[in-house]
Amino acid sequence: MGISVLIKGCLDGQPNMDDNDSLPLPFEDFYLTMGENNLRESFRLLACFKKDMHKVETYLRVANCRRSLDSNCTL
Repeated sequence: MGISVLIKGCLDGQPNMDDNDSLPLPFEDFYLTMGENNLRESFRLLACFKKDMHKVETYLRVANCRRSLDSNCTL
């Protein structure tokens, strides 16, 4: 249903999300129901994902530089 609303809105010029108040947001009370300890664990997990994504981005940059004929790559 959400995709059809977006498509209809884009065809009209601008999506209108005001008439979808009956649909709850999937995680609107996520942080309200979590305790302080759970929040710390979640932020620690997100920090690990951020570090891992940085490693993946660096690896892809190096692999792209090695693959290209131009050796003019800087990290």
